[in-house]
Amino acid sequence: MEEPNLSAMPIQPPLEYSSAKAGRHAAKALAGAIPVVGSAVTELIDGLVPDPAGNDRKRWEGEVTDSVNGLARSVRDIARNDGKREVTYSGAQVHVAKFLTENCRIGIPDYVEVDVLATADPSYSRTQIEDAIADLEADGLVRDLDGIGGTGLIELSDHAYEALDPVFMGWDPRVDAKLLAAHIVSRREEYSLSAPDMEAAMGWPRRRFNPALRIVSRFIKCVGDELQPSYVYTCVAPTAAEFSHLRRFAAED
Repeated sequence: MEEPNLSAMPIQPPLEYSSAKAGRHAAKALAGAIPVVGSAVTELIDGLVPDPAGNDRKRWEGEVTDSVNGLARSVRDIARNDGKREVTYSGAQVHVAKFLTENCRIGIPDYVEVDVLATADPSYSRTQIEDAIADLEADGLVRDLDGIGGTGLIELSDHAYEALDPVFMGWDPRVDAKLLAAHIVSRREEYSLSAPDMEAAMGWPRRRFNPALRIVSRFIKCVGDELQPSYVYTCVAPTAAEFSHLRRFAAED
């Protein structure tokens, strides 16, 4: 059977997934360009950003599993009811995770219809897609919006970016958040910093900037949260104590 077009966002063998490979190269280049973080960044990227050219499908899916399990151990907000059991992702689960991650335009969750997920890769049945969604929801990576009107809508959770972006997008939001935190600390004389100014200073696309800003905002109580479609928050205004938290976070290994 002929491999579906990438624009349909199916799961594809690693050798054909060139955008992830390019993202890995970009992440490594960034690591080399930031001497204050140094080899720790390179080591983290090597551990979390897979090299598609060197892996078969089974190995690639294993790296999704490793990334999610690693995040579940380090982020307290993702908790499973089945204790410390680690999960294994493959097949339809990875298809759903990949589709949602790659089709999120700016790092703010976009809802997706379950029917779209089923159509994107017909090799999975509707039942397999629904079971995969339930598994990802149970692990805190997906939100089911079906209660809104019974339309079969789902979206990524806020923490999903930390687990899935390193695998599918080629960058790590937690590494980015430390760089953004260091930038905010360097501008501590300013009363507040706007999201557009921070985005321009970091030089990242919005899809990459928003997940990093979301992590950084966990340290800051005063944030601009007016309703708008572009940013997680429109500005941040850290206190002296919060600058201290940000400085320590930026310095973490």
